[in-house]
Amino acid sequence: MQQTPARNFVIQLLQERGPLPAENLDAFNFLESGFIDSFALIRFILSIEDEFGIAITPGEMASPRIRTIGGMAELIEGKRQRDTPSRQPDGQPT
Repeated sequence: MQQTPARNFVIQLLQERGPLPAENLDAFNFLESGFIDSFALIRFILSIEDEFGIAITPGEMASPRIRTIGGMAELIEGKRQRDTPSRQPDGQPT
């Protein structure tokens, strides 16, 4: 996965808890590995919501997708793209 603001922020939050694996970083399952527990996951998600101005739904929180760095970053980027209003060439909203 390419470097994105979402991916970098997720990595930064996780690194505050300790060192991350050197390989397959995007596939690292931080919840299943015990790197963070369910209580820390709530704080983690709240930090992400605050940083990016998005809301992660209960259904998304239950998804295995958000348990990996790559999956969480993709979810954030997708929500950011959907929440960004389309603009005309003159910069006005469509």
